[in-house]
Amino acid sequence: MDIIYRMMKIFRDYCGVLNEESIRKNFVLIYEIIDEVIDYGHAQLVTTENIRQFIVNEPVLIQPKTQAKKQSSSWRPKFFKSSTVASTAIQKPIQKLDAKKTKTNEIFVDIFEKLTILFNANGMVINAAIDGVIQMKSYLIGNPELRLVLNNDLTVGRTSTGERTLDDCNFHECVDTRDFEAMKTVTINPPDGEFLVMNYRINGEYSAPFRLYPFIDEESGYRLKFTVKVRAQFP
Repeated sequence: MDIIYRMMKIFRDYCGVLNEESIRKNFVLIYEIIDEVIDYGHAQLVTTENIRQFIVNEPVLIQPKTQAKKQSSSWRPKFFKSSTVASTAIQKPIQKLDAKKTKTNEIFVDIFEKLTILFNANGMVINAAIDGVIQMKSYLIGNPELRLVLNNDLTVGRTSTGERTLDDCNFHECVDTRDFEAMKTVTINPPDGEFLVMNYRINGEYSAPFRLYPFIDEESGYRLKFTVKVRAQFP
């Protein structure tokens, strides 16, 4: 599973997006990537920067549909500045970066969290967990060293006072964690393309963003009506 996940990231780095259309239009490029990643049935080069020098074909860009553009609203919240980059900017393919041709260096940081919550029949929380990742996609030239500063009150595991923020976490191999415990700072040597800087997990009680309320009605002797209502816990 790990090799499949790594290959999916490489495909996204080169094609921009990974869907049926991008695979169909970039079949030759994807075949070339697989040929470089896997040799005689064994994984050899499983990162974008390792295979970059061996890839010859250029990606075929997938243009957004014009109809989708017309349907999208032009309204933007006030807290978005006019210079805010669109969310689709992360879908740009990683090409051979050239300092003479590239005007700007860019790196995108995303935080994704998955909530797993178990409710009882009364809608009360029995068990809850959060699995989160800090993900980056680098378009930087020369892979400069970066520093990521986290909250000073961040704690991993249970402290002597019983407090805890994260139950567990792990970092990418390109992350230097020598200053993490003392200064909550990590040093990153970002590879080309997409990578996960940090994975973390939180177990225990926290304020769930919603509640589920199930209802079962017996409409007849052989028919039951099952209804689930979702109520938001925030304004």
